[in-house]
Amino acid sequence: MEPTTPERETPAVSVRDVCFSYGENEALHNVSFEIPRRALAAVVGPNGGGKTTLLRLLLGELRPRFGTVRVLGEAPERARRRVGFVPQGVEFDPDFPITVLESVMLGRDAGRAGRAVRNGGQAHPRRLCRCLSQGQIRSRTHCHT
Repeated sequence: MEPTTPERETPAVSVRDVCFSYGENEALHNVSFEIPRRALAAVVGPNGGGKTTLLRLLLGELRPRFGTVRVLGEAPERARRRVGFVPQGVEFDPDFPITVLESVMLGRDAGRAGRAVRNGGQAHPRRLCRCLSQGQIRSRTHCHT
């Protein structure tokens, strides 16, 4: 039998008796659960059910009114650098007056363009736009040539 270590015994996420309110509106009431390390978990529920609030608590962006939250055995604020989070969507102003090409021009020294410049060449921003998906190209903020 393989010996156990404290790290293996510590769950990836531990939530104990957590309550959280936005003013008078209680979003979470006495929530408790654990997610073992290497487990796959999903957060599902109706709109307004507290899913985003729970994730923000796990990221340390919010603090519970009552109860404890631990991530990888630490307070969420300390574990944050060891956790990946991809939001469902990113808000942006569709009327923001910039195209993808102009955006690429702003950051042309990063990523692929930066590597080309470091190697003695230059990457043309229009060439970088070829890396976009068809959906990105068809979107309102597309590459203009």
